[in-house]
Amino acid sequence: MKYSLNDALKTHFLRYRKMTPQDTVKLIYQSEFGPGHLIKDKGYARARLSQEREDTPRDDSIPTVEPIGGKACRINLASVPETLSSDTLTEIFTLSAEMFSGDEHRFESKLYGVYDLIDEKYAPFSRLEYSEFLKKYFAAGGGALHHSLYYSSFYRPAYRVVHTSFAPILKLLSAIDERLGDGERFTLKIDGRCGSGKSTLADTLSKIYGCGIIHTDDFYPTAGSDSPLDFDRLNREFDEIASGKADSYGAFDCHTQTVNKRINVKNGPFWIVEGTYSCHKQVNFGDASVFVTADDEVRLERLKRRNPEAFEAFRTRWIPAEERYFAEFGIAENCDFVIDTSDT
Repeated sequence: MKYSLNDALKTHFLRYRKMTPQDTVKLIYQSEFGPGHLIKDKGYARARLSQEREDTPRDDSIPTVEPIGGKACRINLASVPETLSSDTLTEIFTLSAEMFSGDEHRFESKLYGVYDLIDEKYAPFSRLEYSEFLKKYFAAGGGALHHSLYYSSFYRPAYRVVHTSFAPILKLLSAIDERLGDGERFTLKIDGRCGSGKSTLADTLSKIYGCGIIHTDDFYPTAGSDSPLDFDRLNREFDEIASGKADSYGAFDCHTQTVNKRINVKNGPFWIVEGTYSCHKQVNFGDASVFVTADDEVRLERLKRRNPEAFEAFRTRWIPAEERYFAEFGIAENCDFVIDTSDT
């Protein structure tokens, strides 16, 4: 969801013709600083969100996700998935606040960039109106601000600002919440292309739900094996964790070719098995599955930045092997969810 501030402003000016300079500055402020200025107490934030959801009429004609430039987007409560819990929304709202820092000089520069959009006839207000508002805004010390009464009375906005990385996973979060609401204990497998963000997604879900993670990278086979993983050990160790007989699993060390340490696994509301080959037919457990992907160019850049020493091995050996596996077993086609992280 790469969406420039100019693109966002153009879209909002066309969609919300009652926008005033005040609403414009608010959008730019949220784009730069995210939602951090709103979160002082998580309990209060959750209670306020729940009440606002109750007070907001359902309207699926309103886009659930509205980019506002950079790495920020608005999640509209009127059309958010109904099974997405207020607890989960509060968690992603809170986590998003930690992902923005913001810069005052950059913010001011963005404010002055609006004049170009006024001149191009996108903005529903004049240069004079905008200039007068900016003078009053800076004289009052700047900072966060509310929507104008004019805009609020016409559109009745009800949304939360979150990081764009949460936008592609809203349906997944909603499905997880639905399962948890039914009291299920389940296992979610996260497979996908290297450099696409499988580990990041698993870590994010663990932060939101407190679930345990098992990484398939810890189940490499011993030298000489033609299998991509030690599936027997993976199945056996997962059974022990799921049955409560163990709270950790052994991690294989490629350098020593031995299982030489134990990795603790949280006993959370569900388990995640993360990594390539987690959806292989020899993995005999799992209740739901996710395939994570991204554009080749994006993934290669991530891999080069993350592990430059192994980049050529990824490019020439491991990526082609992965692609053969995905094609042979139709992994993406058979997963419950496909998540593209190219623009996050």
